Amino acid sequence: MNLYLNKLNDLQSLFLLYAEDFYGWYAANRQEYPGEFDAQVLPLLESILADKSGKLHRKTPEEARILDRAVTDFWFCYCASLEPSEVKVVEGGFYAWRCHDAREIIEKYASRTMLQRWDWMIEGRTLAQTTFDHQFVSPEDYLCWIGYWTPEEIASLNAEMKKVREMMSEAEYEMHQIPIDCVQRALGVALESRMGLILDVS
Repeated sequence: MNLYLNKLNDLQSLFLLYAEDFYGWYAANRQEYPGEFDAQVLPLLESILADKSGKLHRKTPEEARILDRAVTDFWFCYCASLEPSEVKVVEGGFYAWRCHDAREIIEKYASRTMLQRWDWMIEGRTLAQTTFDHQFVSPEDYLCWIGYWTPEEIASLNAEMKKVREMMSEAEYEMHQIPIDCVQRALGVALESRMGLILDVS
């Protein structure tokens, strides 16, 4: 589990900023390694580049799935090699299963909104804007997912995390101290920096 400061505040802004260069990168890698890159991603990127609205509306679950695949390749392959200056690791190196285990205690004390935001960290968060219910779909050949929190979400999450921490017993806190402390530190840095956070598990 890693958490990154994001100067552009949300993952969509970062994705759209690099979309044109990502398209060229993807096309070259698709030609060289056809078995490793999804052929459906290139037409999707072409439609995004042609649409100047900055929206990522998807009409079907399959279109939303392809976007999830594109964003996964963008973050874990393209950005990993590019190391864009807009993002900087702020917390990392702790196991995702700790966040899964801590969910039970978060659910005990947190609001539904906070629980949903915790789930974005452990299940991913799609960029697809849809008229139907769609959860982030990790590609079958990946064991990873990606989510994000905006500065506005971070502000409310930080405040509620403090309240949840106060309601926990010491035994509950000690059992889940690592993910709770890591998330609170990252929220504090992001809040002070007035930036968003990108969350990934790989």
